[in-house]
Amino acid sequence: MVLTTLTRNAAMPSDAEISMMVRDPMQWITDYKVAKAYRIPSSASNSSTTWVLNQSPSRWATQVWLMGDGTSDAFAQIRNQAGPGDQNYSALNMISMVSNDIVTVNINGLT
Repeated sequence: MVLTTLTRNAAMPSDAEISMMVRDPMQWITDYKVAKAYRIPSSASNSSTTWVLNQSPSRWATQVWLMGDGTSDAFAQIRNQAGPGDQNYSALNMISMVSNDIVTVNINGLT
């Protein structure tokens, strides 16, 4: 699962970028986010700073959850790989879940 802010007055992501976002989100972060300008969430204008891995507000503007395959993931909490050390603000907390609620899914062409 990937979400990110879009910069204002800029073209939508290319097909190549969208494909990488879906197929290899960690490489997408490296190629398309790190050291690039971005918009801070809920900001009306683009940020004048560049996107930095493991730093807020960058990790709030881009969130990547690998659903159990990420750094520090556990069945009760899936960490945002844009800042996996953050367990309070951008992690997915699995409320009332048990470990066998998570199952492996294979999608032709993606796995």
